Amino acid sequence: MPDNRIAFQLTIPARHRCRTLCNSPQQRHIDIGSSKCKSKQPEMISIHQDKCDCSPDSVCIGIVNNRSICLCPLTKTSPQCLLNSICQMKPCINGSICVPYSERFSFINFTCVCQEGFYGKVCEHKDVQIDILFSNVPIPQVLLVHFITVRKFQLNNVDPVPIRATMFKKIGFDQNTVTFFMSLPFHLVFSQIENQFYLTVLQHNFTSSEVISTQIVSSEYCRDIQELFNKTILIIQFYIVVNIIILHTCKI
Repeated sequence: MPDNRIAFQLTIPARHRCRTLCNSPQQRHIDIGSSKCKSKQPEMISIHQDKCDCSPDSVCIGIVNNRSICLCPLTKTSPQCLLNSICQMKPCINGSICVPYSERFSFINFTCVCQEGFYGKVCEHKDVQIDILFSNVPIPQVLLVHFITVRKFQLNNVDPVPIRATMFKKIGFDQNTVTFFMSLPFHLVFSQIENQFYLTVLQHNFTSSEVISTQIVSSEYCRDIQELFNKTILIIQFYIVVNIIILHTCKI
């Protein structure tokens, strides 16, 4: 049997810890000693991590004018990430994330990114939890929920219009319940399925940090005014209201 020989050359590049950030892959140039971006600014260069003076738990993303550019973790600060930040003391609670926004160690120079269901300076307060069950209504792909806050009537109140806050969530394929969290006070909750509205929660006094279990039922459907009156009655009522406003304005 004849033998068929194949000759080929395999090149294995040397392994190094160079990390370079370029605007596009075409601008990247790598050799054994260093790596740099093909740019008009020759001072932009990234070398081995061993030559950076960042802290061990940080990431060196490059060197500019012989100065290391360090990406610090949330618990460290300073140009080389050598100092502890306020987040080292874990001021945020309930599973929230502490984010410092100043290099100075201060008890106020930080913010907390709260988990869903909590709010406050350090996420110490719990939102109102509303569990909504779909009952005898079509389950939509997306549910809109409108929270209405009724203002108390005052003579010196310039804007007595109720406050509305709207939230939405996607509904899973095999899901018949959905949970919302609200930190603002509210008195009414309307659930919107397409163009149909359902009264979901009615409360005279707001109670914080409580759990409300309710359901969307067909009996709580809010009928549109066009469903209650025909167009003729609506047109007559509109002209009556307009005439009242005009007469009242003329008398003034």
